[in-house]
Amino acid sequence: MLIIQKRIPNSRFYIQIIRRKAYVLFYLQVLFYFPAQAQNKNDLQHLENLYQSCLDKGEDMNGCARTYYLQMDSMLNVTYKKLRSTLNAEEQKQLKTEQLQWLQKRDKYFAENKKKINYSTGSNSPIPSDELMLMYDQHALFVQQRIYYMVNKLQKKENAQ
Repeated sequence: MLIIQKRIPNSRFYIQIIRRKAYVLFYLQVLFYFPAQAQNKNDLQHLENLYQSCLDKGEDMNGCARTYYLQMDSMLNVTYKKLRSTLNAEEQKQLKTEQLQWLQKRDKYFAENKKKINYSTGSNSPIPSDELMLMYDQHALFVQQRIYYMVNKLQKKENAQ
Protein backbone atom coordinates (compact mmCIF):
# COMPACT_ATOMS: atom_id res chain seq x y z
CA MET A 1 0.00 0.00 0.00
CA LEU A 2 1.36 3.37 -1.04
CA ILE A 3 1.19 6.06 1.58
CA ILE A 4 1.14 9.61 0.31
CA GLN A 5 2.35 12.16 2.79
CA LYS A 6 0.50 15.42 2.62
CA ARG A 7 2.97 18.26 2.49
CA ILE A 8 1.92 21.62 3.85
CA PRO A 9 3.71 24.32 1.90
CA ASN A 10 5.30 27.18 3.77
CA SER A 11 4.77 30.84 3.01
CA ARG A 12 7.80 30.89 0.66
CA PHE A 13 6.07 28.28 -1.46
CA TYR A 14 2.94 30.42 -1.74
CA ILE A 15 5.01 33.50 -2.58
CA GLN A 16 6.76 31.59 -5.37
CA ILE A 17 3.41 30.49 -6.82
CA ILE A 18 2.05 34.05 -6.68
CA ARG A 19 5.20 35.39 -8.36
CA ARG A 20 4.99 32.78 -11.11
CA LYS A 21 1.36 33.69 -11.76
CA ALA A 22 2.29 37.39 -11.84
CA TYR A 23 5.07 36.71 -14.35
CA VAL A 24 2.72 34.68 -16.55
CA LEU A 25 0.18 37.50 -16.49
CA PHE A 26 2.92 39.98 -17.29
CA TYR A 27 4.13 37.95 -20.27
CA LEU A 28 0.58 37.67 -21.59
CA GLN A 29 0.20 41.44 -21.33
CA VAL A 30 3.47 42.01 -23.17
CA LEU A 31 2.61 39.42 -25.78
CA PHE A 32 -0.69 41.04 -26.64
CA TYR A 33 0.13 44.70 -25.95
CA PHE A 34 3.37 45.26 -27.83
CA PRO A 35 2.60 43.62 -31.16
CA ALA A 36 -0.65 45.56 -31.39
CA GLN A 37 1.00 48.91 -30.66
CA ALA A 38 3.64 50.79 -32.57
CA GLN A 39 6.91 50.70 -30.68
CA ASN A 40 7.87 54.22 -29.85
CA LYS A 41 9.39 56.29 -27.12
CA ASN A 42 6.01 56.60 -25.40
CA ASP A 43 5.95 52.82 -24.88
CA LEU A 44 9.38 53.00 -23.27
CA GLN A 45 8.27 55.87 -21.06
CA HIS A 46 5.18 53.89 -20.05
CA LEU A 47 7.34 50.95 -18.97
CA GLU A 48 9.66 53.27 -17.05
CA ASN A 49 6.67 54.75 -15.24
CA LEU A 50 5.39 51.28 -14.33
CA TYR A 51 8.85 50.35 -13.07
CA GLN A 52 9.11 53.50 -10.97
CA SER A 53 5.62 52.91 -9.53
CA CYS A 54 6.62 49.39 -8.58
CA LEU A 55 9.83 50.63 -6.91
CA ASP A 56 7.91 53.37 -5.08
CA LYS A 57 5.85 50.70 -3.29
CA GLY A 58 9.07 49.55 -1.60
CA GLU A 59 8.07 45.90 -1.77
CA ASP A 60 9.94 43.25 -3.75
CA MET A 61 12.13 45.80 -5.50
CA ASN A 62 14.25 42.98 -6.87
CA GLY A 63 11.13 41.60 -8.55
CA CYS A 64 10.38 45.07 -9.95
CA ALA A 65 13.84 45.32 -11.50
CA ARG A 66 13.69 41.77 -12.87
CA THR A 67 10.26 42.41 -14.40
CA TYR A 68 11.49 45.67 -15.91
CA TYR A 69 14.46 43.90 -17.48
CA LEU A 70 12.18 41.20 -18.89
CA GLN A 71 9.86 43.88 -20.28
CA MET A 72 12.80 45.62 -21.96
CA ASP A 73 14.02 42.32 -23.40
CA SER A 74 10.56 41.50 -24.73
CA MET A 75 10.15 44.97 -26.22
CA LEU A 76 13.55 44.65 -27.89
CA ASN A 77 12.47 41.42 -29.58
CA VAL A 78 9.20 42.91 -30.78
CA THR A 79 10.88 46.11 -31.99
CA TYR A 80 13.54 44.09 -33.82
CA LYS A 81 10.89 42.02 -35.61
CA LYS A 82 8.87 45.10 -36.49
CA LEU A 83 11.93 46.93 -37.84
CA ARG A 84 13.01 43.85 -39.76
CA SER A 85 9.62 43.60 -41.44
CA THR A 86 10.06 47.09 -42.93
CA LEU A 87 13.43 46.32 -44.53
CA ASN A 88 14.40 44.78 -47.85
CA ALA A 89 16.51 41.58 -47.98
CA GLU A 90 19.87 43.37 -47.97
CA GLU A 91 18.88 45.66 -45.09
CA GLN A 92 17.56 42.66 -43.13
CA LYS A 93 20.89 40.91 -43.54
CA GLN A 94 22.71 44.03 -42.34
CA LEU A 95 20.36 44.39 -39.36
CA LYS A 96 20.88 40.75 -38.41
CA THR A 97 24.67 41.15 -38.49
CA GLU A 98 24.40 44.32 -36.44
CA GLN A 99 22.10 42.62 -33.93
CA LEU A 100 24.41 39.63 -33.55
CA GLN A 101 27.30 41.99 -32.82
CA TRP A 102 25.17 43.83 -30.27
CA LEU A 103 24.19 40.52 -28.63
CA GLN A 104 27.87 39.68 -28.19
CA LYS A 105 28.46 43.07 -26.54
CA ARG A 106 25.40 42.53 -24.35
CA ASP A 107 26.57 39.08 -23.23
CA LYS A 108 30.02 40.45 -22.41
CA TYR A 109 28.53 43.37 -20.46
CA PHE A 110 26.19 41.08 -18.52
CA ALA A 111 29.03 38.66 -17.70
CA GLU A 112 31.22 41.54 -16.46
CA ASN A 113 28.39 42.79 -14.24
CA LYS A 114 27.87 39.36 -12.76
CA LYS A 115 31.60 38.92 -12.24
CA LYS A 116 31.77 42.24 -10.34
CA ILE A 117 28.94 41.14 -8.08
CA ASN A 118 30.51 37.72 -7.48
CA TYR A 119 33.83 39.42 -6.67
CA SER A 120 32.24 41.77 -4.17
CA THR A 121 30.13 39.08 -2.47
CA GLY A 122 32.39 36.05 -2.81
CA SER A 123 31.91 33.59 -5.66
CA ASN A 124 30.14 30.94 -3.56
CA SER A 125 27.81 33.34 -1.76
CA PRO A 126 24.26 33.93 -2.92
CA ILE A 127 23.86 37.33 -4.52
CA PRO A 128 22.29 39.82 -2.08
CA SER A 129 18.91 41.13 -3.16
CA ASP A 130 20.12 44.74 -3.49
CA GLU A 131 23.01 43.71 -5.73
CA LEU A 132 20.70 41.58 -7.83
CA MET A 133 18.24 44.45 -8.20
CA LEU A 134 21.01 46.78 -9.38
CA MET A 135 22.24 44.16 -11.83
CA TYR A 136 18.76 43.76 -13.38
CA ASP A 137 18.40 47.54 -13.52
CA GLN A 138 21.73 47.92 -15.35
CA HIS A 139 20.80 45.14 -17.75
CA ALA A 140 17.46 46.79 -18.48
CA LEU A 141 19.14 50.13 -19.19
CA PHE A 142 21.63 48.47 -21.53
CA VAL A 143 18.80 46.84 -23.48
CA GLN A 144 16.77 50.05 -23.39
CA GLN A 145 19.55 51.90 -25.23
CA ARG A 146 19.32 49.35 -28.05
CA ILE A 147 15.54 49.74 -28.19
CA TYR A 148 15.89 53.53 -28.53
CA TYR A 149 18.33 52.97 -31.38
CA MET A 150 15.90 50.63 -33.16
CA VAL A 151 12.87 52.84 -32.53
CA ASN A 152 14.74 55.80 -34.05
CA LYS A 153 15.66 53.67 -37.06
CA LEU A 154 12.06 52.48 -37.39
CA GLN A 155 10.68 56.01 -37.18
CA LYS A 156 13.14 57.24 -39.83
CA LYS A 157 12.08 54.37 -42.08
CA GLU A 158 8.38 55.14 -41.56
CA ASN A 159 8.91 58.88 -42.14
CA ALA A 160 10.77 58.17 -45.39
CA GLN A 161 7.78 56.29 -46.82
